[in-house]
Amino acid sequence: TTVPYHWRDTWRFSAGATYRISDAWLVRGGLAHYQSAIRDDADRGARLPDAPKLWFTLGARYDWKPGDLWFDAALTYVDAQDASIRQ
Repeated sequence: TTVPYHWRDTWRFSAGATYRISDAWLVRGGLAHYQSAIRDDADRGARLPDAPKLWFTLGARYDWKPGDLWFDAALTYVDAQDASIRQ
């Protein structure tokens, strides 16, 4: 069988910033919005439950020995909107 998804072109918008707190510490943050490639509930299926999403990110960098050794850490939270399926 063939399952038509009727995908569409989408956009992903994002913005981020980096701020140096001191010589050793650097923090980062960002926000992104992703459009779903699926048009409506009738085209969405359990195999591909895609929905619009908001991405929130935070990160930090610590320069232990500047130029030689540093540590990076980051967190991302993805808030997916409700995606009902009608099949």
